[in-house]
Amino acid sequence: MAFLTDTDASYLREKLAELLVRPVGLRLFTEPVGGLYVPGRRTCETCADAEALMKEVAALSDQIHLEIVDVSTRRDEAEQWGVVHLPTIAVGPGDEDSGVRFQGMPDGYEFTSFVETLASAGTENGHGLEPETLEALAALPAGVEIKTFVTPT
Repeated sequence: MAFLTDTDASYLREKLAELLVRPVGLRLFTEPVGGLYVPGRRTCETCADAEALMKEVAALSDQIHLEIVDVSTRRDEAEQWGVVHLPTIAVGPGDEDSGVRFQGMPDGYEFTSFVETLASAGTENGHGLEPETLEALAALPAGVEIKTFVTPT
């Protein structure tokens, strides 16, 4: 089942061709759903759907590079990237870890934010920030963690 309609996929393909001037890396941390139910063990309800959607998105542009990380076999890598919840999608310019993460399935209203993040990561400087913003961030006395929540209300 495709998540994107042909019309939406065509529109996104054209927009991404205009906007992405450098490679964007998507790293999806996921866990395959097994056929065996184990009481007390949490399963990833949206991992399979997130993987299917990321494959559709990656197919829209040669500038988007998708890596799927199965945390059941690569747990150390997930810990290194700070992954706590599944699915988690890391977005960054090229192969860099920019610290940008999407937790859960980026559908509905979240999909717009996800596409905007792809566009920002694919800009010439890899983040889309203005020089004044970069100066203000550089002036901060310590590292800052910013969390953005998307909700329809």
